Amino acid sequence: MELEGHEEQGSEQGLEQGCLRNRGGFECREEQGSLRFRRNQDNDLKRPPNFVFGDPHRIAKELAFTTKRKTAIWFWMTPQSNKPSSHNVITGRWSPSAADNAANRVPGYGVITNIINGGLECNKGTDPRVQDRIGFYKRYCDILGVGYGNNLDCNNQRPFA
Repeated sequence: MELEGHEEQGSEQGLEQGCLRNRGGFECREEQGSLRFRRNQDNDLKRPPNFVFGDPHRIAKELAFTTKRKTAIWFWMTPQSNKPSSHNVITGRWSPSAADNAANRVPGYGVITNIINGGLECNKGTDPRVQDRIGFYKRYCDILGVGYGNNLDCNNQRPFA
């Protein structure tokens, strides 16, 4: 199998000789790298022998998924400009400033919607997207057995600038 920028020989002996090349961050050489990694992954995951190295596109997809998760966690945990982090809001660590109070931004799930999508969904009265988001939030609160809290929508909140 040969893909642009990827070479490999299909035999296990070839893998032992370190014939996997041009893998960027996944470049493995000789027994200590490519074959051991492949054996570990293939045995642990109970997948066909060529699963990992036979499908570089699968590796790229899995990396993209991991990057998306890391990005989502970073966004959740990190204050953005004049916005608090969603984490600080949901855990009660955020206190609104005078500007927040003037904009009707008060602690509660509605501020999280404002942080994420305020320019599109907040200060516009009742919005079906916001109601859907609140419904999902309530569903997960029910599953976890926790209360919803107050101020679930951002209908009357001005978006963060």
